[in-house]
Amino acid sequence: MSIELQSPESHKRRKVAFCFIAGLVSFFSLTVCLFHAIDVYSHERVPQLRPLSRVANLPHNSTLDPSHTDQRLIIVGDVHGMYNELLRLMDEVKYNKELDTIVFLGDMITKGYDSVGIVDFAIENNAFCVRGNHEDEIMSIYASYHNLDMPKTYPPFASASRMTAGTPVSVSMEPTEGPRVPPKNGLPNGNYDRDLPLVKQLERRHIDYLASCPAILDLGKISKRGIEAVAVHGGLLWDELDLEKQDVYDVIRLRSIVPPDYSSGSEIPDDGIPWFGKWNDEQMKRKKENRFEVFYGHDASKGLQMHRYCKGLDTRCQRGGKLSAYVVTVTHAAHYHEELIQIDC
Repeated sequence: MSIELQSPESHKRRKVAFCFIAGLVSFFSLTVCLFHAIDVYSHERVPQLRPLSRVANLPHNSTLDPSHTDQRLIIVGDVHGMYNELLRLMDEVKYNKELDTIVFLGDMITKGYDSVGIVDFAIENNAFCVRGNHEDEIMSIYASYHNLDMPKTYPPFASASRMTAGTPVSVSMEPTEGPRVPPKNGLPNGNYDRDLPLVKQLERRHIDYLASCPAILDLGKISKRGIEAVAVHGGLLWDELDLEKQDVYDVIRLRSIVPPDYSSGSEIPDDGIPWFGKWNDEQMKRKKENRFEVFYGHDASKGLQMHRYCKGLDTRCQRGGKLSAYVVTVTHAAHYHEELIQIDC
């Protein structure tokens, strides 16, 4: 038996190869550990998003009290980041922070030049809001960018009592999947390339505020007719009496209702007939205590809509139209004055 002795040079090459392979293994191990650490850190650093509340009430101190004169509710249509125009509208309505309550009808942000300024204004002035499709899309992109779970929604009757806007949520049921359009090409819904720069600007206080906007905000009795009023972004389906059971996707995105029975909604106007026409007609058939007046935005193509039981305030400000506010004032005991105020954009 012969034994082949390795030359010093061959032994050296083997040693170098072994060290190289060991180095690669260590490098890949460190890389995996680093990505894992980044993943864990990002989840710890950026908390999961608050689930969407289906329905919330205005806090008691923000509802119109029929015995208190000069209180006002200012309901504002789609602003879409048009910050200076919002300030001009507030000047036009003579906004008083001590007496007035502002409610935004969704799509406060994106498209315009200063979405962050709009959210800062809303926070600083204790304004209330409902979630629009653009806020919903921003939430999805924010979650994707920060490697969070996609936003969820509380199921109907998740709480023993109606949630109050602007307060911590206490529920007894787990949230379910949110009102999200399935992602296309692996990206969350919305215009990812356009909206990602905005997502990167949003601080945690901004995203917490946007996440607190419910799908439906109950405004209480704000009409001289003595019926309940609600704020939504898209609309409501006429055949569902219970607000908690309204489909949140429709509430946020509704524009039309489709045949044959017009009980299903669509975001595409030409798919059917405008939802608000059927809504207005059906309210006449309901008992007074079951009627709702709806304030909504979203449908810029239809422009200003002023009907007995629904009022659409998306008047295309970001496209050079107008920015609209519907102002309800308690003039004297149990008497309300309602006024539409607009500025050119």
